[in-house]
Amino acid sequence: MKKYIIIALSGFVTLTGCKKFLDIKPQSEITGANFYQLPSDAESGLIGCYDALQPDSYYGFDMETYGDVTSDNAYAGGDNPANIQIDEFTTDPNNPNIARDWNQMYQAIGRTNDVIDNVSAMSDNLFQGDRKAQIIGEAKFLRGLHYFNLVRIFGPVPLIISQLKDTNPNNINAGNSTIDEIYTQIIKDLTDAIASLPKDNNVGRATKGAAEGLLAKVYLTNKDWAKAADLCGQVMALNKYNLVSNYDNLWSGKNTSESLFEVQYTGGKEGNVMPDLFLPYPLATYEFLKFSTPTEDLIAAYEPNDQRKAASIIFANQYYGNNFPHVYKYRNAAGFAAPTNVPVLRFADVLLMRAEALNEISYPNIEALSLLNQIRNRAGLILPKTFIDFPSQDEFRNAIAKERRVELAFEGHRWFDLLRTGKAINTLKDKYPINDNRLLFPFPQNQIDKNPNLIQNTGY
Repeated sequence: MKKYIIIALSGFVTLTGCKKFLDIKPQSEITGANFYQLPSDAESGLIGCYDALQPDSYYGFDMETYGDVTSDNAYAGGDNPANIQIDEFTTDPNNPNIARDWNQMYQAIGRTNDVIDNVSAMSDNLFQGDRKAQIIGEAKFLRGLHYFNLVRIFGPVPLIISQLKDTNPNNINAGNSTIDEIYTQIIKDLTDAIASLPKDNNVGRATKGAAEGLLAKVYLTNKDWAKAADLCGQVMALNKYNLVSNYDNLWSGKNTSESLFEVQYTGGKEGNVMPDLFLPYPLATYEFLKFSTPTEDLIAAYEPNDQRKAASIIFANQYYGNNFPHVYKYRNAAGFAAPTNVPVLRFADVLLMRAEALNEISYPNIEALSLLNQIRNRAGLILPKTFIDFPSQDEFRNAIAKERRVELAFEGHRWFDLLRTGKAINTLKDKYPINDNRLLFPFPQNQIDKNPNLIQNTGY
């Protein structure tokens, strides 16, 4: 299942730092109410919120690592000990990746809190139409996304939902919140976002469909099947999204009709490092041991004639091996500054979530089967499946899980799917020291050291 031999061939890659979002300079470091005087100030603060998604310590690299390298989809690859720890379930609290990710996510949350608090206090008369409510809704969508990632990775993290104005450690050192408290806030933020966001928005911005799709995933995670199915249905009823006819076109373009939400990169100073980290040379700018190597188990999971395999994985002769597999979804390498977006939510994900939820509500479910076949047909698997192929609810459940795996490979979903379905330990236990205590990552040791109110996760 897992483990190509990892050989430390190069220390070449230096991951880049935080990048700006689009072409407006973020002003989120100016957090006082004195900054938020004009609508343009609110818009600049919001740009800073989107900007926080881009760094390598977030969607620019590490979310793919958590979602795929932790799972049975990929090996760590590369020669970074921190990534190899994450791959092998030997992560310790001093792992530099978890420290940088924690910092980045809380910085991102801090920016959303600044916008929500300060824009809420601004006069409605300053804004045209519903724009004030939309700005707050976009920030709440992002805050919900951040906490959803934090709670799935770290568990009972501190819940901070207001602007921090006090520098006294005794007042700002928040303790653990319960997982239920965190999910309650996520649901509230996303519900508020749905109420205030438009169906259509500027490219790269949160929309009603994005918030509905994310909330559906939250409910699916919590096994609230009816609400998950309903929200997926609401996304479908918008008549805004559809499957791109050619799966490969998802990766040669961006912001397609299938995209609910993507992290935006325009190249250069707004560039994405992942194509150079994943692609083989000469598709990549440089030759070195690449990251997130597809596993033999994932490669074998694709059926004959499944067009998603060639669109997702490319095989190349490299100095470290012949016919070696590489992630192919992130393209257009440009010296660690690619104009390549990162998908967060796609319509295919929504269709598969609805199929899964409907199957949990009742079996057999004709619509669930139709949705599964719709995804497979787009992939070139023309012969439709029937319930003869899935004579039990559990077999249909497994079929959805497999379809999600090959459809969404390297988009950061597989580990979280294994977690929420309770299959993580059984899937990986034969190869790794995984147990209940390794289903969550440790809080960074530097956070434990400076915050006496923070309790480390069990087993670390």
